[in-house]
Amino acid sequence: MEVHQLKEHKKKSWITYLFEFFMLFLAVFCGFLAEYQLEHIIERDREKEFIVSMVKEMQLDMIDIKRTENDTVRYKYLDTLALYIFMEDRSLKTMKKTYEIYFNYATYYHYYVYEEFTLSQLKFAGNMRLIRNKKVADRLIYLDGLLSNLHKQEMDYRDYMIDDTKLGSKIMDRSYFVKDGKFIPYTEALKNARKLCFLTNDRQALMEFGNNIKAQSSILKMYHKKLDAVRIYTDSSIMILKNEYHLKNKELKK
Repeated sequence: MEVHQLKEHKKKSWITYLFEFFMLFLAVFCGFLAEYQLEHIIERDREKEFIVSMVKEMQLDMIDIKRTENDTVRYKYLDTLALYIFMEDRSLKTMKKTYEIYFNYATYYHYYVYEEFTLSQLKFAGNMRLIRNKKVADRLIYLDGLLSNLHKQEMDYRDYMIDDTKLGSKIMDRSYFVKDGKFIPYTEALKNARKLCFLTNDRQALMEFGNNIKAQSSILKMYHKKLDAVRIYTDSSIMILKNEYHLKNKELKK
């Protein structure tokens, strides 16, 4: 019968244990660094994507801002309309101008609808933290405040315009725009009109209407000024974002 002798295992020194622990720690630490670096790269890429998207939206905004700003100069015509209503002159020439200005400038408006998808994602999805550039982050926050204030002003104007339209239906006579049993363009009706009057000659009602039109003009004028401020700030923001993130035109065309 053969007898197998057990091999003796040498006891590891404390230096060996220390080395093994260090190697294990190093592996875990390097894995953590790699994961951190990967997350950092992903967040940096997402930051760039948000900025590119933001610049694209602001460039689209600039087109609508300019169109709306050109439209809001109608406040000058509303001032003239208020004067015509306050005047005692009810000649055909004056009444034609009164009707023309009212239906051309007082009953509708073009309002600015800003592109807010990217800005909303930054604000409400917790993504503003991705914008590491404080100068840019502060600028976006300020722009959001400008847009909110502009929207409130636009809502005030809309409410005034609706009220004035309701009041105007008691003053302005649309029956002049009916011919052969159908409505015709007001421009055609005014051109051929031989007589034009208000629905009422009540001075108090006319003064109230004139006051409301003047208020509508003032609110629209303020909207025009705030819109101009947004235009200037948006235009400069586009340049700053492009410079801070070294954006090329080809990146913005994708």
